[in-house]
Amino acid sequence: NIAKEFKGVELGANYKLNADLTFTLVMGLGMYRYKNNPNLIVYTEQTELAHSLGFDNGKKYLGNAFIKDKKLAVGPQEAYALKLEYKDPKYWRVAVGLNYFRKNYVDISPIKYTSNFTNEISGEPIVGLDKQLVLLFRKQELLQSFELMNLSGGKYWRLEKGYLSMYWNIQNVLGKLYKTGG
Repeated sequence: NIAKEFKGVELGANYKLNADLTFTLVMGLGMYRYKNNPNLIVYTEQTELAHSLGFDNGKKYLGNAFIKDKKLAVGPQEAYALKLEYKDPKYWRVAVGLNYFRKNYVDISPIKYTSNFTNEISGEPIVGLDKQLVLLFRKQELLQSFELMNLSGGKYWRLEKGYLSMYWNIQNVLGKLYKTGG
């Protein structure tokens, strides 16, 4: 019963600087998050140890995982792109693009948001548990924003019946190191 929200908007614009040169701007803004605090059930093999840890027939209900409004790790919540493209009248083209990505989150572990994370196996709260440490473990990691430069190009030839095309694309030309999840 996990409810998720995927909201967003994308905008794009092209502007012809002249007959051969085009400037493109694209922006994507999103909100991707958990919408509720679902029940968490953990499954394991049916063993004596599992039974002693509170599992019944290999299943243990951990109650609600309080994850409402935590971000979904589905990619950046914001993305921006600029591209400058040259198209030659002799059927070849080349383009340079800059992309900027921000508000990208590492996925959460729902078990950390249950009472099971802060209680003993008996269900009693862990004595002396540092509440600040719990908050630190429950904080969702926001990844660092990053930008990429890409190059692309191509050539096509007119044939008697149609065209023959060849295209190339080089992603991350500057070799930028970045994280996209975890």
